[in-house]
Amino acid sequence: MFLVLGSSLDPHVSSVCDILIAKGLDVQLLDYENPSRFAISFSNVHEDIQLLIGDKLCFPKLVWFRSKLRLPNYVSDNNSRSEFSAASEWLGTIHGLKAIYADLIVPTPIAISLNQHKLYQARVASKSGFNVPPSLMSNEREACLKFSSENDDKLIVKSIGPGVIPHRDEGHLHEVLMTMEITREDLLNHPDSDFVRTPSFLQRNIGKKAEYRVQVVGKDVFPFIINSQDYRVTQTDWRYGNFFLNFQPTSLPENIIVALLLFMEDAGLQYGSVDLIEDESGEFWFLECNPDGQWKWLDPIVDNAISEAFADLFLSIYKKREAVSHDVKMVG
Repeated sequence: MFLVLGSSLDPHVSSVCDILIAKGLDVQLLDYENPSRFAISFSNVHEDIQLLIGDKLCFPKLVWFRSKLRLPNYVSDNNSRSEFSAASEWLGTIHGLKAIYADLIVPTPIAISLNQHKLYQARVASKSGFNVPPSLMSNEREACLKFSSENDDKLIVKSIGPGVIPHRDEGHLHEVLMTMEITREDLLNHPDSDFVRTPSFLQRNIGKKAEYRVQVVGKDVFPFIINSQDYRVTQTDWRYGNFFLNFQPTSLPENIIVALLLFMEDAGLQYGSVDLIEDESGEFWFLECNPDGQWKWLDPIVDNAISEAFADLFLSIYKKREAVSHDVKMVG
């Protein structure tokens, strides 16, 4: 059985699950937005944890932890304590199951956790053959000023953490922190206490000829070129134009494809959303990889080939595990 920890309202989940069900795989979704009825129990008699979804006892061989949890949407705008409590308990439930089934999740929870950190990714990407912009994480102004001087005062600042802050204005539940240009004057104008209180992640601002979003699924690579440089508002962070920019399927040089697949292998990721840029001289630079990034809006552009690739990847891993389980039973 293939267990999905996610939401039926998440189009990524529904699309992939529909394909897997059509291919004959037994799929069970533990849904927190359209809440599944479940029971998770443990006793000394069984010496193991039992999961019941509806009236079905589940023994998963593979688990998809859709880590882009949509729990903020589960809480309505009236901000009641009961709704926050419900969201918190669902979050605990999902992460509890992630711990219980850690060995069955692809990618592993450890790989997902490691790849939340930009400097970790930078080191892996560099070893995989990518150019990576010089980077600094610091809460010391003098270190930031020195780094600025070393990089011709051409810097951008990114969030170190998830980059999401609570935001209740106009009904929005959260706000995403975007990548921004930062000048030497900005660094000088902030008091030292601001730096000490809040660490910053700085990178050299690489001039862009082109920008790419690349969805990697197993050995399948889906590159899209983004016309982000056509508009001032999206030149630093294309996400400002997510609803009006063009994402055109394209090709990448063979050495970049090789570096991408090597990065994914070394990072322990079976899939991920990678951001690349091409500078004015034609050199490619690795920016970052979201281990469970959004990709569904790109899927129709390639006739739902990304959903199919995810389904094929999960089905391939599932069959391999099923074969191993069968061989172990035969030996026993």
